[in-house]
Amino acid sequence: MRNDIKNHFSKAAYSFNNRSWVKSPDVINAICSLFQLKEEGSTKLLDLGAGTGSVSQYIEQLFPNIHIYALDICKEMLQQIHSEQIEKIWSDVSNIPMLDECFDIIVSRQCLHYVDDLPTTISESFRVLKKNGVFILAQIIPCDNNSKEYWAKIAHKRQPLRHNFFSLADWQTIFTNNGFKILKTLTLNHKAKLSDWVKASGSEETIAALYDMVVNAPQEYKASVGLTRVDDDYSMDIHWLIMSMQKQ
Repeated sequence: MRNDIKNHFSKAAYSFNNRSWVKSPDVINAICSLFQLKEEGSTKLLDLGAGTGSVSQYIEQLFPNIHIYALDICKEMLQQIHSEQIEKIWSDVSNIPMLDECFDIIVSRQCLHYVDDLPTTISESFRVLKKNGVFILAQIIPCDNNSKEYWAKIAHKRQPLRHNFFSLADWQTIFTNNGFKILKTLTLNHKAKLSDWVKASGSEETIAALYDMVVNAPQEYKASVGLTRVDDDYSMDIHWLIMSMQKQ
């Protein structure tokens, strides 16, 4: 387990749900729209990198018959899940302590960009998925290839522990290279206030520097995120990829 990741989220766990995107229904509803539920028997779902369980608990409310497992590297994050119907697994995403072919669905929202050995992690997900099981990925990505380089620069400033800075095409390639077939790809924009978005970046100095990087970004980046002046702040688009893939 990466201690830097564990330590970071241990400190963030008790206020993590206050971040505007964490409980936003838009992305979670898009994830649920890609479910392939069994007509008979129970569906088993793994929330990979579940964090505080906002996705798991939302799914539990919509689909009470799904058996949900929430896996995360950080014990303090898992402790924020209060539902007794959700089974919690304290583990690294690259070492899933479950039997082969035991899940119908795996969901992973905004987790895999921290993983430094993605092939191993995807291989583990492949192992625990049943044949024809579905992996649903939700990740923030650059809006277009023209702004990708500056987007990655900003993403690294905001999330220095981040390991991967992938575009839609990058995510598609790494999953297809590891035995998955792309079923459906959705994208959506989540509106955010710039002053709120930069708050998660850490110290006041880093927050100020990140705010300045966005406001003074190249025009192609500002256009790609729809940066708009609103009173004494700015509005911007956070671009999400939601993609379903099937184990072959």
